[in-house]
Amino acid sequence: MVMRYLILLLFLITACGAGEPHPWEDLSMTAACRAAVIEEAKKGSRAIPDVCETRAAQKTQQHGALGGYLKLVRKSDAQVAAGDHEGAIATYDQLAAINPHDHVTYFNRGNSKDELGRYEDAIADYDKAISLDPNDPAYFNNRAVSKRKLGLYEEAIADYDKAISLKPDKALYYNNRGFSKSNLGRYQDAIADYDKAIALNASYYRAYYNRGKANRTLKRYEEAIADYDRYIKIINDNSWAFYHRGSAKLQLDRYEAAIADLDKAIQLNPNFGDAYVERTKACRALKKLQETGNN
Repeated sequence: MVMRYLILLLFLITACGAGEPHPWEDLSMTAACRAAVIEEAKKGSRAIPDVCETRAAQKTQQHGALGGYLKLVRKSDAQVAAGDHEGAIATYDQLAAINPHDHVTYFNRGNSKDELGRYEDAIADYDKAISLDPNDPAYFNNRAVSKRKLGLYEEAIADYDKAISLKPDKALYYNNRGFSKSNLGRYQDAIADYDKAIALNASYYRAYYNRGKANRTLKRYEEAIADYDRYIKIINDNSWAFYHRGSAKLQLDRYEAAIADLDKAIQLNPNFGDAYVERTKACRALKKLQETGNN
């Protein structure tokens, strides 16, 4: 929002003149207007002479246009907050028509299109935003997210690379790049990105979750369990986290602990079919172990 209002300030300066300490300043006066202003000034008057009326009216219209632009910005913000992305897109269309050089408008419109699953259209808006401002890492990150959703993992990674080059201390970008690498089966590379994200932000729970999945895929069950432990300490209502941790414990023959996690996953999501299947496996394995021990 700070950037949006900086852009609006530039729009204000362009439309209305900077500062405007006097109502006659920057009016591009004609000779007749200038002469009339001088005469009024001699009288101690600050009134705008009739001969200058047309230009003054133009300036008033520009001020009104700016007010309308600000109202549209606020309207789009409210629509996004309410989840009305279709409405927001229509408002962004209006903003782009008024000021086609505002890269923030294209970025925000791309975000709303992404929310609606219109990924190719979103990418087109991010392309436009980047063409107007190629130095904002968020634009490359969000374009990468849309590309990943289309299965364009290599292209997404290239965009994450650019975002990281622009802002190398942002944990989010490493996490997101790691996720695309996981999509390509490059789990070790993905783990390196998750490690970096966690090094930058030790409370970044998504990186623990994603690293846990990568470790589990690589059959590093103890490491996976440790990652899910860290994640669950921060987010304790995600049924998938308990499911994945329970499955990892099952692989290590820690049946009772696995059952406890799978019970929790089912409690959080009673329709979680995979959790029932894994819990059944754990219960059967535990029963067999107990029967063997009794014999």
